[in-house]
Amino acid sequence: MRWTTQANRDLRSALVYYGHQSWDSAQNFLDQLGGITQRIESMPGSGHPYLHNSRRILMNGLPYAVVYRVVRGEPVIIAIAHASRRPGYWIGRD
Repeated sequence: MRWTTQANRDLRSALVYYGHQSWDSAQNFLDQLGGITQRIESMPGSGHPYLHNSRRILMNGLPYAVVYRVVRGEPVIIAIAHASRRPGYWIGRD
């Protein structure tokens, strides 16, 4: 599995936000993200089809989704997308 530079920035931004809220909030975010990335690695087609040949998996109780594409059999995380951002803002990411 590969992460785009921008997806890593999204992750850091979300962790800073949740880290300021509480340790438990940040840990919940990381726990869910870990479960989602394991799911993507083991079953790349498991996310719901989304915009521009991508897939996404929503986080439970959090306003985030993991958006990814499968490129030549390899999952590529392209965004940790906040629900309040414009849908598809990440389209140009590779």
